[in-house]
Amino acid sequence: MTGQEAFLEPGTVLAGRYRLASPGVMQDVGAAHEAYDTVDDRPVTVLVLPPGRLPGSEALRRLIALQETVSGLDQPGLVPYEHAGIIAGRPFLVRPALAHPSLAPLLARGAPLEPRTALEIAVRLCETLAPLHRAGLVHGSLSPHSVLAGEETPPGARDPEWAVSVVDIGLLPALRGGEVQGGQAWGRSPYFTPEQAVGADARASSDVYVVASLLYAMLAGRPPFRGGDAAMVALRHARQEPASLEILVPGISPRLVEVVARALDKEPANRYRNAGQMAHVLRGLWAETLLPPAPAVPAPRATRDRIVVPPPPAQISDAAPLARPGFLMPEEEREEKNPGLANLITVLLIILALVAVLGLIPLWRSVHRRYTAPPAQPTPAQEGQWEPDELPAGDGVPGPAFARAGKAQAKVPGILNMARVWPGCSRQIARSGDCGLDLAIQAEQISRVGLAPRHIQNCWPKSHTA
Repeated sequence: MTGQEAFLEPGTVLAGRYRLASPGVMQDVGAAHEAYDTVDDRPVTVLVLPPGRLPGSEALRRLIALQETVSGLDQPGLVPYEHAGIIAGRPFLVRPALAHPSLAPLLARGAPLEPRTALEIAVRLCETLAPLHRAGLVHGSLSPHSVLAGEETPPGARDPEWAVSVVDIGLLPALRGGEVQGGQAWGRSPYFTPEQAVGADARASSDVYVVASLLYAMLAGRPPFRGGDAAMVALRHARQEPASLEILVPGISPRLVEVVARALDKEPANRYRNAGQMAHVLRGLWAETLLPPAPAVPAPRATRDRIVVPPPPAQISDAAPLARPGFLMPEEEREEKNPGLANLITVLLIILALVAVLGLIPLWRSVHRRYTAPPAQPTPAQEGQWEPDELPAGDGVPGPAFARAGKAQAKVPGILNMARVWPGCSRQIARSGDCGLDLAIQAEQISRVGLAPRHIQNCWPKSHTA
């Protein structure tokens, strides 16, 4: 079936209100006509299907119910059909007219898009399909004709962004003959899925497969499989692997190649589960393309008298944070902020040093009090201290050395101080000749054991008389 039965003459009025304004353009499942809604006074698009493509009014009612569910998802990019009917045995569907064209003419040029542009369109497409998948619904008939894209500048933005809309939601699953039959598959698009090529139902991962096929075509300038009739293309989707993007797109990111390859896996369970999961992955790759390229550094010129050795490549630390899009700081601003930060760190270090010194003063005092010997207290042996004037009277009068020892003991308390002075006194006593050698020896012994003066007083007369 060629689909020519779907074309209607311009000027034809459908349902008493939709007047066709163009002869129509053949798409995947029918002819799209520009039309005008004479009741609501607005432009619309009317899709006319070939006769017999809807299995009765019940299937048509299910399709309209699905469109009403989609309109309640609050996603402007999902554009449902608003009206359906049949004219002369030909089903037709009506939706609002959109400003942007479909991806079909963009991909028909056969020229690859810049990776940044292709990724942005793919991200917007996944973000548009994500609410549909969260609601448990699937598109089931994604193709370049059902994806409309164009650049527009959002309010308050300076740069234009790609806006994506999706139409024909749930249309292909509602049509009879979705499987391959008689050498033909329903639909003219080469963007099949492996499971739909063999007659299985579409699921969220089926939409992910088609999104990856469209991204593949935008990057490579050609779809994953082409050539032959629709049945042959469907069979290739089910059994063959597409050519690697690494061969078709030199210099492409290996990570992007892995993402597309996973989404094009023949097994639905191995793909991304839904459009929301794939959008998260593609968004990260798209953000990497927004990073500004590193500035080129001119190489030094060598002369006859000078040999230039190229500098070694700069080493980037693993801990160095990467700049993010929109958060790049100008070089002048970084230079102005660094001195202030250094001054602040210096002041904080000085304050911490002062606090540490002040905190050590009480500790030093405590240690000093603990390990410094207290003043010597009078001992019981010193209670009977005597002055030289109080020496006992007797035949032997101590010489000047003994008197000197007494005065030194009186001025410097403590047995050890007396013991330090006494040896000199004993030697003087021995030289005086008044006392015998035994007195000097006894005095020396007394000084070594550190006896108190009263012991010297007790033993003095005996030593002297001896």
